[in-house]
Amino acid sequence: MSAPFPNESTSGIHIPGLQFSPENYAAQLGEKASAVTAGFASLAMPEFTIFASPPLHFRMRAEFRIWHDKHSEPQRCHYAMFERNAPRTPVEITHFPIACKAICEVMAPLLEKINACPMLAAKLFQVEFLASSSGEVVATLIYHRQLDAAWQTKAKALEQQLNIAIIGRARKQKIVLSRDYVIETIEVNGRSFQYEQKENSFTQPNAAINRDMITWVSQYLATPNQYSTSLSDFIELYCGNGNFTLPIAQYFRRAIGTEISKTSIASAQRNCQLNQVENIEFIRLSGAETASALQREREFRRLRHIELDSYAF
Repeated sequence: MSAPFPNESTSGIHIPGLQFSPENYAAQLGEKASAVTAGFASLAMPEFTIFASPPLHFRMRAEFRIWHDKHSEPQRCHYAMFERNAPRTPVEITHFPIACKAICEVMAPLLEKINACPMLAAKLFQVEFLASSSGEVVATLIYHRQLDAAWQTKAKALEQQLNIAIIGRARKQKIVLSRDYVIETIEVNGRSFQYEQKENSFTQPNAAINRDMITWVSQYLATPNQYSTSLSDFIELYCGNGNFTLPIAQYFRRAIGTEISKTSIASAQRNCQLNQVENIEFIRLSGAETASALQREREFRRLRHIELDSYAF
């Protein structure tokens, strides 16, 4: 469980568009577990394994609109979210306790620096955060204008002051000042796996639950059963950056991961190198394309180097 910041209350917290009551999380989880279990009562199901999320500071990503208050003196901008029934009325966000501590700690200093620098504030309309469990943070500043060398100079200074990575985005423009990823480390059954998690691509947002999911699958496969054997192979569709593929591959002879995102495929290949995993092939295919290839309905140039007939899925 992630402890709140000093003097941080867990009651009375309101987040626009969400029903958030961390003080009631245990009861809510129990109700959900009971409802799901009851829904499968007519089937011969194994006992469910329930994992509890930290009730606070569990999310490794966050994004906010930036709202410019033209009536304040001096003019300032702030983070904003919106209620579902009032999508045009911004609600100022000064505290976001579902975000991990690294994001929470950088939100206010970043906004203060932006408000103090017209070059950074001008036509800024969104900020996105990505963090790792070790405290790395990437902040993406998204603008309704093109970014120039003057912006890069100011943003680079800000990056160094806050010890984070900053990316600038605008229409048909992406400026990476240092890096556009964080490295997440996940312990699975006594082994550490490192993952490159890139900005603007999908990664599991709840690091604790992600670790629990991977560990659960790995422990199941580590126990001899009909699905895991060093003589068989496995294929994972929509594998992302290899989040599950890498730890699972050790229980099989070979593995194939398919994914439609070029960015995720590149990260998956990089993650194989980081973790010295050599029995996985990552290929850019959709689910429908993968099914077509497995049924030998169509040949793909992206599969020319792979002999599907040699795999035992």
